Parts: sequence; C-alpha cells; structure tokens
Amino acid sequence: MSIHQVKQGECLSSIAHQYGFHWKTLWNHPDNKELKEKRKNPNILYPGDEICVPEKEEKYESGETGKKHRFVVKGKATLRIQVLRDGVPWADAEYTLEVEGTPQTTLKTDQKGMLEQSILPGAKEGKLLIGKKSQQREFPLKIGHLDPVEEVRGVQARLKNLLLYQGPIDGTENEALTEAVAVFQGYCELTVTGKLDDEDMKKKLQEELQKIHDTSQLPVSPLSIMPLSVLKNEKGTEEKSYYVCRSVAEEKEKCNTFDCRTVVAIDAHMHVMSAHCTPAPIIDKIFYDKIHFRKRQGGLGLSNVVDLEIGEKCTSDIAKQAIEDNNKTYEKLKDKFPEYKNCELFTPMVALCVDFEYAHIKGYEGKTIYRQKDDNKRDKYEDIYGDSYRNYYGDNPKAKVFFSDFNRKARKLRRAAKQPIEPIDPLSEEIEDIRGFEPWQKQLEQTIQVVRENPWKLIPFFHYEPRRWLMDKEWKRKKGVLWFKEPCQEVATGQEVATGQEVATRSQVGLFVGFKMYTSLGYKPLDPNIKPLDPKLPGMSDFYKVCVEKQIPIMAHCTPGGSYTHERERYLDEELKVDVRGKYDEEINPRKETIASKRQEIIVLSSKLTISTDDNERETLEVAIAKLTLEITELQKEIREFQVKYFNDHFVRPSAWHSVLSNHKTLKLCLAHVGGNPKDYSKGCEYDKWADEMMELCVTYPNFYTDVSDLFHTQKNREFIVKEKLLTFLTKGGSKGILYKVMFGTDWYVTKISGFLDDDYYRYCLKSKKFLDKATVEFREAGFLAKDEDLWTLFTLVNPFRYLGFVHVVGGKVEANTTLIKNIASGLADPNSDEKVDELKRNTEIITRTAEGVAHYLNSNERRQLVTWEYGEIIDSPIDILPYPYRVGTGETLLS
Repeated sequence: MSIHQVKQGECLSSIAHQYGFHWKTLWNHPDNKELKEKRKNPNILYPGDEICVPEKEEKYESGETGKKHRFVVKGKATLRIQVLRDGVPWADAEYTLEVEGTPQTTLKTDQKGMLEQSILPGAKEGKLLIGKKSQQREFPLKIGHLDPVEEVRGVQARLKNLLLYQGPIDGTENEALTEAVAVFQGYCELTVTGKLDDEDMKKKLQEELQKIHDTSQLPVSPLSIMPLSVLKNEKGTEEKSYYVCRSVAEEKEKCNTFDCRTVVAIDAHMHVMSAHCTPAPIIDKIFYDKIHFRKRQGGLGLSNVVDLEIGEKCTSDIAKQAIEDNNKTYEKLKDKFPEYKNCELFTPMVALCVDFEYAHIKGYEGKTIYRQKDDNKRDKYEDIYGDSYRNYYGDNPKAKVFFSDFNRKARKLRRAAKQPIEPIDPLSEEIEDIRGFEPWQKQLEQTIQVVRENPWKLIPFFHYEPRRWLMDKEWKRKKGVLWFKEPCQEVATGQEVATGQEVATRSQVGLFVGFKMYTSLGYKPLDPNIKPLDPKLPGMSDFYKVCVEKQIPIMAHCTPGGSYTHERERYLDEELKVDVRGKYDEEINPRKETIASKRQEIIVLSSKLTISTDDNERETLEVAIAKLTLEITELQKEIREFQVKYFNDHFVRPSAWHSVLSNHKTLKLCLAHVGGNPKDYSKGCEYDKWADEMMELCVTYPNFYTDVSDLFHTQKNREFIVKEKLLTFLTKGGSKGILYKVMFGTDWYVTKISGFLDDDYYRYCLKSKKFLDKATVEFREAGFLAKDEDLWTLFTLVNPFRYLGFVHVVGGKVEANTTLIKNIASGLADPNSDEKVDELKRNTEIITRTAEGVAHYLNSNERRQLVTWEYGEIIDSPIDILPYPYRVGTGETLLS
C-alpha cells in the first residue's frame, strides 16, 4: 500500500492510469473512504489530497486455446463540456477540439449544447474553438486543473468559465473575485456580500455554482445580464486558460459549463437622417447664431459634416455608415476590455427620425417652410403666406420654391431656396442630385428600408410633428403623399396603415418602437392656443393619452442647443398670457425704449455731422454715433436673449412639460441630454436648474427618463453629469432609483460635428465606458451601488430595456415583454424578401433572452422596489439643493 499526494492537474482517472488501475478500484477502496466522503466527485481533487494506492493483484482469466479472445481495457477519460449561449444550450454549433495525444475533432454540439470526447487520462492541455468564424470563441483548456468548489481556486475557475471573473486562478480573495462573487450572489438572489468568509453563505454559493457549472442543469435565467467586471487587473495577472475536469463515461450528468454570452449594449439616442432633411432657413439661422464649425455649401449652412462625408449622403447611406461605425467600435472595444473577449457583442441603436418641414410659426396653419410659387404670380416680394403659395408637394417636384428669410420681420418673400425640392436618389452618382432637399416621406421610406435590412440593429422612433396632421386630410385627398392621418389613431393603432409601418404595441404589429418629439422646432409640449378660442394643436392631449394607454415611449429633445426653429425669437410676440409675457416684457421694453432713444440721438448727431465742416467736430460725432450703434447692437442682443429665454422656458425646458406630466403621470417620456451642454446656453439660462429639474422629474414620475447623449465628449462634462449632479444628488439623500432612469446615448452623427477631440463614435464610446467603470468604483465605495451593479450595464442595457418596454411590470413583478418583442419582430420582417429571416430570428432571440435576464436581474434584492413604484409614493429627493421651478401635483409653476 502506498500514498499518492495529488498534484495540480491530476484527478482520479489520471492517477489510476498512472498506477495501472481502474478508477473505481481506487475510489471504492476502503482506505479512501474519507477522501470519497470529502470530495464527492472523483474527477475533482485538490492538490495535497492523499490517495491510498493498493498493491497490484494478479488476475487470471481462462480461455479456450486456438481461438481469439477480446479483453477491454477500461479507464479512458472523457472530456465533457456543455456550452451555453444566452442562457440556453448552443445546439448544433460547429466546434473543433484539440487535446494532446488525441486526433483533432471537428463536430457539432448536440441539442443540449454538449460536446464529448474520449481523451488520454493524462492529457493536460487542449483548445476548444466553437462557432462560425464571425462568432467563433476560443477557449484554451487546462484539463484536470478544476479544483473543488469548496476551495477558492475552484470558485475562481468556475466563475471564469461563466465569464464573471477575469483575475488569476491563484486562491486569493482579490477585488476581482469579490466583485464576481457579488454578481453571482445577486443572480442567485442570495445576500450580496462578495465574501467567502461566512460558512453558511459560502455553502449556498457553492451549491448554486456547482448546480450551474458542474452539471447539465440549465441556469434559471440568462447569465448575460450579469455585469462584466469593471475592476481591471494588473497586466499579466489574468489567467488566459479555462480550467476543466476530466469525466468518466459513467457519469453523464457531470460536465464543465462554458457561458458564451451575448452582451447587449444599446445606444439609446442617435440619428441617421440626411443633412438635407433640414430646410435651409433653419441651418442658416443656426449658422447665423453661432458660426462655430459651420461652412457654406451650395447656399446651405451645412456643418463640417461635409468634410466627413456625412453632408453629401442620403438617409439610407448615413444609416449604413452608422451601423458600420457601431460594429467597428465594439470590435475594437473587445481589445480594450478583456471581459469582452469571449462575448458576442450585440449593440442596437435607437434611431430617431426628425421632421423639420413645419418648424416655423405658420406651421400652426399646416404650412411648410418651403412654398411653391404659382406661375401666374411673379412678384418676388409678395407675402409668402398668401393663397398663391402652396406647400412644396405639387405636380412639379422640381419647381422653384421660396421661403421667408428669418432676418426679415416684415415676413416678405426674400429669396429662393437653393435646395432643389426633389426626391434624392441614393444610388445616383450626380453630386447635384444628392444635395437637394430630402423630404420627410423620403427620409421615412429610407429609414424603414435600412431598418428592415438590419433587423434590431436600428430601433426606429417615428417623429411626431403635431402640425403636420392639421392639413393632412386635405393633402392626402389632393396629392396622396402623406402616409398617416393622426398618429395617435393610426400610427399608434395601425388603422388604414401599411402593415408593419406603424408603432408597435402589445396589441399591434409595428416597426417603430416609439415617438420622437422636437418641441424646439416651434411648438409647446401641450400647445392649447395662440389666439382666444382658437386651439392650435387640439389633438396633443389625446395623443399623450394613447401613448399612456399603450405604453408607447416618447423621446423629446431637451436642450437650447441642437436644432431649433429659425423664428424662435418671434414666439414671444404670439404669447397671449399677460402674466407670462409681462415677466419678459419687464426686461425687454425698457431696452426697446433705450434703443429708440439712442436712435433719436443718432439722428440728431447724424444731422450735425451732415452740416459740420470742422474735422475735429466730425471725428467726435462719428465716434459718438459708432458708440451709440454698438450700444444699440448690444441691447438688441440682450433683447434676443430674453426672447430666446422665453422660447426655451416654455417650449423646451423640463418644466415646460409640467402641463403634460401632471395630466399623464405614467407617460413614458425621456427628455434627452440631461438638459444640454452648458456651453450651448445663452446668457440667462441656468444649466444647473435644467439638470436638477431633470433629476427631480426622474424620482417623481415612474416612467420618466433622461439620457447623456452628446454630453460625454469631455472629461469635464462627464464629471459634471455623473459626479457633480448624480453623485451629489445621492449624497444629499436622493433616491437611488435615479440611477435606473439614465440612459447612454451618443447623438451620432452629432458626435462627428461637435468639434471636440472625442468626435468619433469609437472614442466617444471608449471614453464613456472607461469613465463609467471608474465612476462605478466610486459609487460602490459610497454605498450607492451594490457589487453586482455597474453604471455601464445600467445605462446601456437595464434602463433602455425598461424604457423601450422590452421588460414591464406585471402584478408588482418585472417580466420580459415577449408579446411586444414579437410584434416588433413581425414589423421588422420584410414582406418583399426573406433574405434576412435567419438574422431577424437570431437577433429577436437575443433581445428576448436578454429581456428575460433583465427581468430576473430587476426582481432580485432591492432592485424591484426601485423600479416598480407608482406616482404619489414618497420618493427621496433633496429638495434643499434643487430649486425646482414647480411643486409636483399642485399645478403651480413659477414659469406660468
């Protein structure tokens, strides 16, 4: 009898082979009873374990001479691995397995995602390649190195195989292990500690880990929702190999489990519409207001996107470039973040359509900015809004059109549009063809086309421009160019709409997932009237009501920057509420009087200058006139700033939505950009208050969200939003629920024209993730994030899935909204082609399984309470640091 001390990489089958025994002979030997009771599994031993090896005994078998006799040598080892993808077996997956001493095998997994191969008992290394080239994962294997789950090394190795742990397999309880343990505890709905020191908690964790990793039993929910490690290891400390155990043929239920997860990260705010969808007056006005990074092109104030090959492209080509940028970005991020190495990254983008054509005051009359001139009217200074002009959709789409110049208050027709009003052929090589104006219908057609060509890569929002529907009934009868009557009746419900083009709900198949609104194009969130007893947009309240009933999300622009109507200074003149207008007139009227007085002075001085012959006197008069002129210019600038402030306060600012939210408290609304970039604010706009109002709304209304799109260009902006605002809000006692109301977005392709160093998609996403990973550590240390929570996962996955409706609350519990997902998938199906059927099916499965994972994640621990509260419940908010402009629920607003 001898004693064998187990070394790393050994198991019972390899030891038995070494001594010439069958493994059962050693395992069932009476002297190994204590070891058998301790380890339970003969395939998994620990270095230092002792095995009694008996002396060999001779055995004789009789056989008839002159005949052949077959003797079977037992004891070959088996390598058995179950591969999961998104929580389900990766069935029929092509794989190549290389193990030393064994011929290379290329086969497919079975329906349980299982692969099995006989190997030499002493084999210690191998390599598994699984999946097709585009999805192939590589797993270097250390065979026999999997330690018992009772040991720290055993916990580390199993968590690594499940893609939760990225540190070394060294038996030390490091920070990366603490985070991985915490994530797994949260997944299993155990108390999240991240520690292995409590014996009871340790035993429960070991049982769950064994259940998922060491057997073919499937996890209750996809592992893909569990956050990847944000704690980076020092260079060289990461274990590259995956530890597995050998198996014996008799134990079919035993295996090693690998998780080939699909990680979903959503860009919740971006655009693909062509620069030519914007009428020239709007672009020229923005150019006029701030010449920063603007260039003239063909009479248009096109931005420097022209230099980046964006300005010359139509909507479908820009959308394709967005998808290409997105794919390349996340492939490069795989190299930057080791935790992504064996993951498939699926990164949809929420594509927001924008309808610019009614973005002026006369849009309230159903008139577009561009107007065609009838042949029998030749006076180029005739009022553009006379009956002789019509919306540009006419018998001759190439007819010359005109617009009222924003600089002429007299509202006279000043110049012709230099954009030809004609459809854009995306395949045309003629540069003049693609510099024309791209109408809303063309943008819509091309968006639908590219969305169906790339199922689930673009999640489209239909642009709700309430002024378009005022004249729609007449125009549909005359020209047949508009697709929908009223979006609250047909886009939302699908009546008389081509199948799949409407907005999807649980009861309605549709391609669009929500509505985009852009109130800075010239209408209030709830716009009752501009004249007494004359409702401007009477259908808006009904529209919000339908969105509440059907839980359709709305994304609204909410920053003074970006695009805006070229007439925004004129809206104050149309305000009828005396108390509202008086607030601004108090500032404006004295300045107007001063301007009038100074102009009189200039007239007097100019008269003197005309008759003066004294050179010194003339010079003095000229200086005085120039000084007065500059003073008038400065006063005019101040007046414009107050006019713009009125417009922003009542059309754009978060508090401008009070009238909507107070009547539709469960409206699913995202006000984008957390109020905007401080540099975009004109004099008198308090950015802090806009951001604070956003946070107050987040913890007041259960379905209110915001996003950080176009804000993460600079470290200063990132720190302002995440640390100065969010962290301060929490430090002052605000509800942690606010972290479940913020989404990540890029505002692509605005990232290409920002003028910041981080102007491309890759740098924006890279620096955003790096920053949020570091901020996660700070939030955890401050006690505002558990160890199984991180900001990147919340902002790019959990919160967008809630906002988009892919998960919803049913009976106080979060569930995957599979009905909605199926209806969207049906809308994405191209009725004219089956080319994308397999891709649509696969991507729908990813969204569905991820939704199930998100639901499981949100139902654990305290998270359910943070995402299932209702309006009226007491939500912590540090009002003392938030000078909020109105008191929720009272109808009282300081701005009305």
